[in-house]
Amino acid sequence: MDAVAGPGERTITRMELGLHDGDRRPAWIACFGVVYDVSQSPEWRGGLHRSLHWAGQVLDEELADAPHGIETVQRCPVVGRLEEFG
Repeated sequence: MDAVAGPGERTITRMELGLHDGDRRPAWIACFGVVYDVSQSPEWRGGLHRSLHWAGQVLDEELADAPHGIETVQRCPVVGRLEEFG
């Protein structure tokens, strides 16, 4: 499930990801090293998904228990790559 960084793609730190919680900034999540902007998804209103998951977090483990796969997340715009995944 590892994604390859594209040319000129931003590197996002965990701190920067955490600031994007959907409150006063766009809602971002990270899955398998890729950071997605979920702000426009009706499932992520206010940075909360199904009263279970907050934006601004790495959701790799949570995705394993989701009723959908990574393809649902991949429909959202990519912001960049999580720093530790280089």
